[in-house]
Amino acid sequence: MKALSDQAFLMWAAEVGLVPDPAYPSSRQQLVFVSCPDCWGVWESPRASGELATFVGLIIGLVGGHGPLRIRLRGGGRFGVTNPSSEREEALHSALAAAGIPDETAGALEFDSSEWRTLVEF
Repeated sequence: MKALSDQAFLMWAAEVGLVPDPAYPSSRQQLVFVSCPDCWGVWESPRASGELATFVGLIIGLVGGHGPLRIRLRGGGRFGVTNPSSEREEALHSALAAAGIPDETAGALEFDSSEWRTLVEF
């Protein structure tokens, strides 16, 4: 696992055709396709820890074994939740701990294909 700065992630995203939504120029929350800015959606993150492995497995399946898997929280904030107050935050906290990701990690994470199996087995 490698931590990427938010800036590095956004540079990579732009190279593959994903840019901050031009409808909200001051926000870097929502990324859209350059070729189709109205083609977007939101994936709800899992609410319970038992759903997280399935969610990550689905994402890995969509990547299809090509290249590294890069994950960024909306807006590029910190991944760590020091005091989880909901099932969703607890699930994220457990997954981060299992993957050895420090609480202070922010921006984006990059996993090469050799690490993918670990992501769904925590």
